[in-house]
Amino acid sequence: MRNPVDAERGRRFVLGGGKSFISRPIDLAVLLAALAAAVVAASSLRQLRFDPDMGAHVAGNAEKAEYEEANRLFPDEHLVFVSLPCGDPFAASSLSRLQDLSRDLAGRSEAGSWKLYGPTTVEDFALADGRLEPEILLDPDADAGAAGGRLRARLADSPLLSRLFLSSDGRAWTLLLSPEGGAGNFLDELEAARKSFPEIKATGQEYYEAKARRILVREFWPLVAAAAAIMLLAELFLLRSVGPALLLWASSSLPALLLMGLFAAPG
Repeated sequence: MRNPVDAERGRRFVLGGGKSFISRPIDLAVLLAALAAAVVAASSLRQLRFDPDMGAHVAGNAEKAEYEEANRLFPDEHLVFVSLPCGDPFAASSLSRLQDLSRDLAGRSEAGSWKLYGPTTVEDFALADGRLEPEILLDPDADAGAAGGRLRARLADSPLLSRLFLSSDGRAWTLLLSPEGGAGNFLDELEAARKSFPEIKATGQEYYEAKARRILVREFWPLVAAAAAIMLLAELFLLRSVGPALLLWASSSLPALLLMGLFAAPG
């Protein structure tokens, strides 16, 4: 049951002895100016950007270690490495799966999500009629059963390409993606590809940061709402009156809203 003495003390604390907060024109002007500033700050929050640094959070992570190993072979922090586990990589079923995945990712790259580097897109020099001619390592439309032996021989002659597109244990193919569009766009496309190829794994700094950014964006506003609700409950508990508690809550929330707006305004 609400204590009337506590309620009266709350009113006096917030409203200044029980008088109306808006008793003069200047009070109304200040209130309207504060509300206008809050609206401007809230509108600028749409420009709020998250740039997480994941270095401290993935130390010792197995996928991070795989990325660092791949990055030593092909150093570029903006690359995303996609692994396709397949057992025997040169088996007809494995090469067919690789061709299907490469076609899927290449089709998405035409939409501007990324550039694809893999056995079906990278050329190497092959001897033909006594001359060196550029030739794709694995024709995406070639018969997978007949292509295995030739691809095995070509990678055996090129340790660099073998280390680049085959895992260190020789049981998975590696494709490299260079994101072209926004982080959210390439994540959406990669997750769409996973629906047809659930066995693939992805790693890379660009991938980690895009995932972390998406998580922060998804959880930021619920956390802000939860903090605001907890603050309101605390003020209701202290003042034991809805009106004064709401007024105190609004006046204490406004500086935080303005501060977030100032962070977002510069972009």
